[in-house]
Amino acid sequence: MAIYPRVIYMITHNVTKRMYIGSTGRLDKRMSIHFSKLRVGKCPIEDMQKDFDVYGNNYTVKILDEIKSSESFRKEYDYMDLYRSRVRGIGYNYKDNHALPKGGVG
Repeated sequence: MAIYPRVIYMITHNVTKRMYIGSTGRLDKRMSIHFSKLRVGKCPIEDMQKDFDVYGNNYTVKILDEIKSSESFRKEYDYMDLYRSRVRGIGYNYKDNHALPKGGVG
């Protein structure tokens, strides 16, 4: 069961400028999980792990918005579309096909 309110966040690598967009009810805990996996080489997002391995822990975390209820959960995907984070080479959400942008390509 999701915790509300949730925040929509963006993690941007400061060298490659690629970004990951996600949402969570516990930002501190979620960031700890992301960066712990990167440090031990177990991040499931291959490009994010590669950027970490090559350029180091050089990320910025930014809160983009808040989700107040399940009715506004689509906002996360709207931000993925806005920032094009599901386009490989631009973002790290390229495997996230829950709600593909118009045209059906990630």
